[in-house]
Amino acid sequence: MDESEQVEERSSRGSGVDDAVETAWRAFRRALADGLAAGRDSDVELRPEAEVDCTVLQITRGDDGLELWWRGDDDVEEPYDLDGRADLVLLDLGFEWLSDTSVLIVPEREVDRLAHAASVVLRDLWQVVHPAFVQVTGLDLGLGGMPEPDAEEPALPAIVRPSTMADLTYWVDLALGEEFGHPPHKNRDGHIPVRGEDGAAVWITVRSRRSVEVWTILATEVGFGKAHRAVDRLSRRHPQVRFFLDADTLIASASVSAQPFVPEQLVGAMNGMLRISRGHAGLRHELLRKRRRREAAEHPDTDLMLLFSSIWTNDVDADRLALRLSGSDIPRLRRWATLADAMALTAADAQRPSRAESVIDARERSARKWRRVARVCRRVANQELARRRPAS
Repeated sequence: MDESEQVEERSSRGSGVDDAVETAWRAFRRALADGLAAGRDSDVELRPEAEVDCTVLQITRGDDGLELWWRGDDDVEEPYDLDGRADLVLLDLGFEWLSDTSVLIVPEREVDRLAHAASVVLRDLWQVVHPAFVQVTGLDLGLGGMPEPDAEEPALPAIVRPSTMADLTYWVDLALGEEFGHPPHKNRDGHIPVRGEDGAAVWITVRSRRSVEVWTILATEVGFGKAHRAVDRLSRRHPQVRFFLDADTLIASASVSAQPFVPEQLVGAMNGMLRISRGHAGLRHELLRKRRRREAAEHPDTDLMLLFSSIWTNDVDADRLALRLSGSDIPRLRRWATLADAMALTAADAQRPSRAESVIDARERSARKWRRVARVCRRVANQELARRRPAS
């Protein structure tokens, strides 16, 4: 074997090891995210190696969600110190500075973001070459040693030409899995729900081998005159999106061509629809029938008041609240959302004349929790509506 062949063989072996390491870090991130999403209450600690006791990443559950703490001694040596480069990386990841440490706080639904940040610190800042060298306490990730190169997941091409609907579904799942860091969840009818910030929600549906639909529910129980004017206004503002009424429900929909299928276009359409859902959240109240708004203001719902009392006492988070509401019917969920909106506005308006800071804080907390009830009620109602929506 001549020198050039030896170099090529060594390069091939090195590439296989690099691929295996990449696969191992992806598996580590997913296992960490899945373990944290399971809801275990114990703290989790990640150390770069067994003999390093001065530096640790600690994951805890706080009032605002999951917390990822960078904890280390003052005299810690490189690469575990908080130098200038580490400052920039942590700032980019969303960490906040608290005295001599820093913390990343994310909502429970953004567990994948926290797992990604932990991996960046371990691999890029602390220079851990493989997750097998990470000491994990408080959580069993169920990972073995270095995987073989053959265990690598299939690469996602930039352009795909699916021949069947099942083929397209496979590539959609793969594209979203790469974007989310885990396989996408599906409801019983095959719709893929995606949740964003501030209660934004969209659904992704493979309609045929030629197209994927990305859609969201903007308002329900609408007054038809206002709704039709809103459709005209929204269509001019977002010409690439179709707005239409399905009975008394206002829906926004965008079709992504799958001939060929470009994963980047699907992700772009999903993010664009999330922005529309978030940016037009006020339509729910604006387009509601006058009669329904009047009923919401005049007739408080006893069951909702009891539910809110429980939330106030136990500080139930959004996911647990959604679980408790999952058995409710759609009309009741819609009515509760409208009532909760009205109560949030009442609490917010009441706080303005007050000069006592403690009173202002209490009223602001009350308004914030009412808004949480409204968002979750709509989310659960929309999920049920999406589940019942027939494929077209």
